[in-house]
Amino acid sequence: MALLSLYGAHTIGEYGGFPSWSRSQEEEADTLAVDLMAKAGYSVSMAETLLDALNTADQRDAARAELKAKAAQEKARQEAEKNQKDNLTAAVLSPILTPGFSLLGSGLNYVGKGMVYVNLDHPHAAERKAELSHYINRNYADLIPILHKAPFQKWIRSREVQKFLHESQAINDVADTAATKNWQKTRQLLAGIGSPVRSSQIWLYFNILTEAGLGQNRQAIADLQAASQRDDVILQTVSIWADYLDSQGKTDDALAYLAQEQKLFDDPATLPQQITIAKKAKKTITVNELVVECQMTGIDRLQQQCSAASKS
Repeated sequence: MALLSLYGAHTIGEYGGFPSWSRSQEEEADTLAVDLMAKAGYSVSMAETLLDALNTADQRDAARAELKAKAAQEKARQEAEKNQKDNLTAAVLSPILTPGFSLLGSGLNYVGKGMVYVNLDHPHAAERKAELSHYINRNYADLIPILHKAPFQKWIRSREVQKFLHESQAINDVADTAATKNWQKTRQLLAGIGSPVRSSQIWLYFNILTEAGLGQNRQAIADLQAASQRDDVILQTVSIWADYLDSQGKTDDALAYLAQEQKLFDDPATLPQQITIAKKAKKTITVNELVVECQMTGIDRLQQQCSAASKS
């Protein structure tokens, strides 16, 4: 799966739905993929070629994101002017599930718009390639000529891999449709996805949103709870489950769960959410401790979000 994730991550990731891994986890998966390729007789240099392709896609997506951000800023400016002129007030959406909490609303924050609390330290393909090149040169330099003609392309065209890539691509359609809140269509698309993607956390994540969108709140919460306890839980699910716990008055449980997953993921991305929850519960000492922990990460964007959360 490490090798497959190299090939399939970007397909789903640009929609903000692919599982969120930390920098160390990504780099560990890359080196594991190379080890598996070498043991199977494939050319390890193909991993670098693949990351070159992902880097090109990263650059393309960065350009798109910049254009979208500018368009969003302009739209926000126009809407602000209109609101000021017409003296309108924004409508407040009613929660879908329980007072003070909308599972659907929380989940849709992660679809197509980029994660609020996750992916802050996700390594770009260029950085991953640099690390991987060092690893290959250090461990496989003498094997590259021998492995160069290995049938990597034959493997990538195999039925199993092509099925995986096809099912991964189908998640793109699910993400697009979920963003429009067409839940009946989303359910149809989810039903058409087979294994192994159907058993993945990302499939379950969109299925939970669909259940909530169709008013199947009890089932959605049950599935969310089950997903939150799985070893392969993704940070999107972690964040939504913590929000749900907090909405039920289980602030300590929410904070403990986020701290536990932060440690398991080796990723500080949930710190702004922890600060938000602690501040709302008036846990001043906890807020201060989390802010200090956030500052010690050295990640500018994360520090800014932590600061904003502590002042909100």
